[in-house]
Amino acid sequence: VVGRRSWGKQQPPLGAQVMSGHPLARGLVVCLPLNEGGGATVRNLAGRTVNGTLTNGPVWVPDRFGLGVSFDGVNDHIAVPWPAALNFAASAPRTISLWHKKTGAGGGDFPRLTSFGVNGAGWELANAGPSGSTNIHYYDGAWNDTGADGAIVTGEWNHIVHTFDGATVKVYKNAVEVHSAASGGRAAQDNLEIGNRE
Repeated sequence: VVGRRSWGKQQPPLGAQVMSGHPLARGLVVCLPLNEGGGATVRNLAGRTVNGTLTNGPVWVPDRFGLGVSFDGVNDHIAVPWPAALNFAASAPRTISLWHKKTGAGGGDFPRLTSFGVNGAGWELANAGPSGSTNIHYYDGAWNDTGADGAIVTGEWNHIVHTFDGATVKVYKNAVEVHSAASGGRAAQDNLEIGNRE
C-alpha cells in the first residue's frame, strides 16, 4: 500500500508500526501515512527498512487529513529504494492504495501516481495517458485507459485502489470499481516512485 491513508481524526505517532500479525497487514510492504509534516524523509509503517525520500522539491501542504505532500507534476517525487529481497514477479498479486488530488495538468511524459522501474520497464499507475485522456491509466507492458468512470477531475480528492490478482487488474475510485481487465502483470524490480519522476 502506498500513498496517503486515512486515520480518522488522529494520525499514528511518528515511529509507530503496523501490527504485522493483523489480518489487514498480511503482505504489507510499504505504508506511508505522510504524517511527518516536514523534512525530506517519510517513514514506512510496514516495518520494512525502506523509507521514502522527498526528491526534486515536493512541499508539505495542508490536506484533508492534516498535512500531505504536494508535487509539481514535472519531476517532484518520493523515492523509495527497493531492495532485491522485496522484488516480485509479474504474476504476483498486489494492491496499491492512495489518496490523490489533481491541481493541474502536470508534465513529463504523462503524470504518474506511482511507478516501479524506469520508463517502460515496470508497473505504473498514472492520472492521465499518452492520448491526453485524464482518466486513470496503468502500464503493464502497454498503457491501459480505465475509461470515463476513471476520470480524474482537477480540484477533487479521490481514493484510488489498484489491484492485481495474478490474472485480472481492477481499479477502484472512491470505493467504486471503474475498471476490470485481464493482464499478464508486470514485475517490480526497481525503486518505487510516488509522483512524477521525469
